[in-house]
Amino acid sequence: MTDTPRIAVVLPRNMTFGPVGATSIDLCAHDLVSFSRYRDTTTIVAEELDTPFEGFDLRLYPRKDRRRRNAILRDLQPDLIVVHQHVPTAAQMRRRFPNVPLVVHRHNFLNPPKGRLSRWNHLRRLSHVDALAFVSEACARKFALDWPSADCLVRAVPNGLDISSWHPVDVAHRDKTILYAGRVDENKGITLLARALFPILEANPDWSADLFLVDAASAPDLMHDIDKLAATFPDQCRIHHGAGHSNVRDALCRAAIAVVPTVKSEAFGRAALEAMAGGAALISSRIGGLDEVIGDAAIGLDVVNTASITTALDSLMHSSERRHALYAKGLARAAENFDIRMSAARMDQIYDAFL
Repeated sequence: MTDTPRIAVVLPRNMTFGPVGATSIDLCAHDLVSFSRYRDTTTIVAEELDTPFEGFDLRLYPRKDRRRRNAILRDLQPDLIVVHQHVPTAAQMRRRFPNVPLVVHRHNFLNPPKGRLSRWNHLRRLSHVDALAFVSEACARKFALDWPSADCLVRAVPNGLDISSWHPVDVAHRDKTILYAGRVDENKGITLLARALFPILEANPDWSADLFLVDAASAPDLMHDIDKLAATFPDQCRIHHGAGHSNVRDALCRAAIAVVPTVKSEAFGRAALEAMAGGAALISSRIGGLDEVIGDAAIGLDVVNTASITTALDSLMHSSERRHALYAKGLARAAENFDIRMSAARMDQIYDAFL
C-alpha cells in the first residue's frame, strides 16, 4: 500500500451528484469527502449527469453501465472501496478486487430476512463486506439485532452539515413561513401536511407555506391535495419543483417553522437536521432515527396525522416565545452533535482500521 492510500467512493445507480436534484445520499457523500483527511486521494465514481458538483476527483460513467464503472475502478487501483447503500454491489466488487477492503455506507435500515434462503443469501453477501457504516445508531442497533451472526465492523456515522456555511436569520426577523422540503411520497407525510394547511392558511392570512418538492412527477395522485392547496391560496402557498439544495438552505435560514411529518421509520432525517441548522422552529415525527436527531430541539410528534400537525402548527404560530426557544435549541443541537467535521472524523476512523 502507498503512503497516500487511494479511496474510491462508489455511488449507487440513479443518483444525482450535483447541486440540482441531489439526493440525501449524494449530499452525504459530498460532505464526508469534502471534510475527510483523505480528500486529496479520494475519487468519487458515479453515473453521468449534466452538472456535477465541482472540486472533486470525479469519474463518471454512462448510466447503468457496470462494465465502464468496473473499468474505472481497475484503472484507479484503490486501496479501499466505499460503496454507498448497495450491499450486492459491494459483493460484486469483492470478486473483482479480492484484496481491497470494502466498506458499505448504508443510508437506511437493512431489513431482516424473510426466510432461511433469504438469510443465507444476505449473509453470503455480507461476508464480502469488511465494515458497515450506518447513518444512525437506530440503524446500527437494529442491524445487530436482526443479523447477530454477521461478521464485520459496524459503526454509526451520522449525517453532518458544515454548520459554518449556514447563516440563519435572527429569530425576530424571520419570515412567517411554514416550510416543507422533501419527496412527494406518502411515507413522508406531505399529504397530511397539505390537508393541515387548509384551515391554517385560511385562519392566518399573514402566514404562508413554501413546499420544496422532489419527485412530484412520479406521484401524480399524491399531488391532488397539494395542487388544490396552491389553487385555493395562490398568494400564500408557493410550490417549488427541482430547487437546488442552496435554495432550500436559504429558505430554511429565513422560515419561521419547518415540518418533517414522516410516517414511516426514518433512518436518519437529514431534513430535520437542516431545519435546525437553518434556525427554523421544527415540528417533526420521532420515528426511527429522527428521534436521535431532534432530541428536545423540536415539537416531536408521537402520532403523525392531520390533527397533530395542525395542533403543533397552531401552537408555534401563536407563540413567538416558543419559536424562539426551539430556534436556540435547534442551532445548539445541530452545532454540538452534527457538525460535518465530527462525522467525517468518524468515517476516517473506519478507513484507518483498514489503511
